[in-house]
Amino acid sequence: MPLPRKLIHVAWMAIVLGMVMEVIVLVAGGPLQTIVRDTLVKVAWSSIVCFGVAAGAAAAQKVRVPVMGLAGLFAAPAGFAVARVVQKAFSFGVAQSGGDKMSIVLLLATMKAGEYLAFGLITGWLASERFERAWQYALAGALTGLYFGGLIATVTTSTGRGSAVPVVANEVLFPVGCALVLFASKMLTAHDVAT
Repeated sequence: MPLPRKLIHVAWMAIVLGMVMEVIVLVAGGPLQTIVRDTLVKVAWSSIVCFGVAAGAAAAQKVRVPVMGLAGLFAAPAGFAVARVVQKAFSFGVAQSGGDKMSIVLLLATMKAGEYLAFGLITGWLASERFERAWQYALAGALTGLYFGGLIATVTTSTGRGSAVPVVANEVLFPVGCALVLFASKMLTAHDVAT
């Protein structure tokens, strides 16, 4: 499959992932009044992060693991920044965005950068070592999400910025979904090569 076509598939799967994550967060107890804002934030976040790591997967086999790690390192803060811009734009009109502390925002961005650096390295390693089972990718996403998501959920909930259940659901399940998007992309590419 040519790279542009593969990236388009990843982008669409990431958009669907963002919407699914919003439904999960709502079911887990997220506020219903912010559905439009939060859906756009999740779609922006998931599209940029999954797309970035998938672009790293296009690197040559020899350098794929570090390139995917670097792609995750840069895509996570970029996705975080875009998601914050979308959130602020919606919150500005409703005056919900006051009181953010820049240090917390920078800490969260740094934590997400570390999370997706690790995520990119792990999924890059899986791709380069010919792991071809969905559960292997899901497990990599789950372990990344549990470790970093737990840290992020702790920071987020300790500042009074959200309840624990939706934050944990989002932070743990999103890496699993993104890993499965990368797996599906890999399988689509393998299918195109075989035909």
